[in-house]
Amino acid sequence: MCSAFKFKNCFGRNFDYEESYNEELIIIPPTENRYPTNKKIIGIGIIADDYPLLYDGMNSEGLCVAGLSFPSNAKYSNEDDDNIISNIPSYDVTLFILSNCKTVNQCKGLFESANITNYSFEDINPSPLHWIVSDNKETIVIEQTKEGLNVYDNPLEVLTNNPPFPQMFNVISENMEQIGKYQVNYDTRGKETFLLSGGYTSMERFQRLAYLKQQAEKQDKFDEVETTFHLLQSVEQIYGATPVKDKYEYTIYSAVYDTKNLELYIRKYDDIIYKEILPTQIYDVNYLYREKI
Repeated sequence: MCSAFKFKNCFGRNFDYEESYNEELIIIPPTENRYPTNKKIIGIGIIADDYPLLYDGMNSEGLCVAGLSFPSNAKYSNEDDDNIISNIPSYDVTLFILSNCKTVNQCKGLFESANITNYSFEDINPSPLHWIVSDNKETIVIEQTKEGLNVYDNPLEVLTNNPPFPQMFNVISENMEQIGKYQVNYDTRGKETFLLSGGYTSMERFQRLAYLKQQAEKQDKFDEVETTFHLLQSVEQIYGATPVKDKYEYTIYSAVYDTKNLELYIRKYDDIIYKEILPTQIYDVNYLYREKI
């Protein structure tokens, strides 16, 4: 499970899972490979057969994308649809958007006639995902379920996992109206957050992020990158709290994309924050630059 959101000029994402797949920092120069583009891309993911499978990323236009787990609800096609413009393997949605789009509005246009397929990559089976896409003006959610492919405007600029976005948005919007309205019967600070959920379920993390982000956006005291990391920490999965069979889910990494300065900050669960810059001059490699995180 994961959490992602846009905060001012930043895009933040927690990658939560019970084990790492040796995620890497990936920088992709303009390429004429699968998706011809003049955009540079920086992101995090894995490399399979010298091909980048991006979990999240940002291009040189400042457009950001993250794929989040969407179990039981994601429904991809078993084959290409000849009646639509773009058939996109689910493992390639993030790269497809970052290669082809400058803005969220342009992304909307591409997905008006699109089909997401469940093709595997080599021996890697497709993960059930939905996607959050943000630029400096708007945020959307892309979901393909048994009802078909839908693109939703996301005024809260937050996404977690289940249920499908329309249901989550309606429930959270109603719940947020109740926060702080009931007074506790003892002396304490923080009454404004009374009834704000503190659990790790998808709905609870969504509500907590949406509320805290709205409050933080009213302030202008601290650096945006630092504030984005603090918001990510508010939904960070602590190792030992969420059992998954004989393991525990935890926040393997937190990423903050600075869309104004085209910088990526990464914090691993057991490491300090470090920064990478989307370079104006790409490293002297044929396809991509990669580095263990």
